[in-house]
Amino acid sequence: MSQEAEVESKLYHYLFNVLEKRGFTVDGVRFDEPKTQFPVNGRWADLAVILAEGKKPLLIIETKRKYEEKGYYRAVRSIISTNRAVIDQALWYAIYSDAPYFATANGSVFALFRRPEAGEKFSFDTHRILIRERITINEEFAEEICFVA
Repeated sequence: MSQEAEVESKLYHYLFNVLEKRGFTVDGVRFDEPKTQFPVNGRWADLAVILAEGKKPLLIIETKRKYEEKGYYRAVRSIISTNRAVIDQALWYAIYSDAPYFATANGSVFALFRRPEAGEKFSFDTHRILIRERITINEEFAEEICFVA
């Protein structure tokens, strides 16, 4: 399994567990099972947190891998969660799926944003909700995602 697929799989697993334990209801909002490889306009978003009503995504998450080589960490722009190209990819999925929230994650950093309104230009500072560095993808982190989004 690739590192990107591993990030996607872990996020799915823990989000599913959190939602299942809560009867797929968080703060009175009903959810469906999260979906991996969620179809969006001929492409596939890595992960979607789905509302039960209307089966529409509340949150789209685009995952990237953490790059490691010979025991050393090396940053590569295309896989950094806060890189504009990565954010734009997740934003595209949010716009075309009508998800009000979108996020990027690479196993080390998680960045959550709200989708701009129609005609509004995206701004990192204006639309950013949460940036978490040195994350551990576990059930506690999945709970945080469910309550923030």
